Amino acid sequence: MLFLKKKYGGVMFFDGHIVRYFLGNIPVIVTSQHDGYITYLDGVSLPMVFNVANDVGSRLLVETMSAFSLTSFYSPYVFIYKVQKSRSSWELYKDYLEELTKQAQRIMRAYGRCLVLDIHRFHKKPECDAQKDCDIIFGTNLRKSVEGDIDFIFAQIFRKAISDFTGKDYSIYVPTTEVIEGTRFGATGINPDRIIQSKWLKDRLPEVSTIQIEFYKELLALPIRDRIAKALAMAIERLNR
Repeated sequence: MLFLKKKYGGVMFFDGHIVRYFLGNIPVIVTSQHDGYITYLDGVSLPMVFNVANDVGSRLLVETMSAFSLTSFYSPYVFIYKVQKSRSSWELYKDYLEELTKQAQRIMRAYGRCLVLDIHRFHKKPECDAQKDCDIIFGTNLRKSVEGDIDFIFAQIFRKAISDFTGKDYSIYVPTTEVIEGTRFGATGINPDRIIQSKWLKDRLPEVSTIQIEFYKELLALPIRDRIAKALAMAIERLNR
């Protein structure tokens, strides 16, 4: 895939036909794969493949987080899949996964570890425990996609950062190895066919940890989205200090 080096607002990034990525300086990749905007490619309209809506706000959350992280010494790599979710064929999506895998391999060689945070949105709150509904879900395919306790560690750091920036205590559900029927999220292990990125990376790079972070739709709308983006940037920084 051919990438053009571009600059916007003083920020350097690499832009390809279907992938845009920003270089980082820590072993973390943040991805947005379900909020693309491309409906034409090489002058040809991409056909509808799925009757699904974008995870609206997830790409802007990632881009805003990336902008905030540039003010610190801890900037994650960022990968954005630019194709609209409903028009994403397997051939195009596979090209994105292959580029993501190459970057994860480079990070593994440089740092000996790699964490991928994959940002998504959900529309209806599931009941995740006896006390409250979930605001944020950490999908790990019942902990098959992570090494060690990185999911629990990052959830604790992220929860504190969100509280610092919003003044609210949002619920973060981190699945264990037990299926909770109320969640109904592929990333928790109930529908494993829906976690293609996590499974793809784990099959090829077993030491890479992947967390599919699902945000309730209201957290990806303004004005709260910018504060969540700041919290995510801060949590990633605190994890890597």
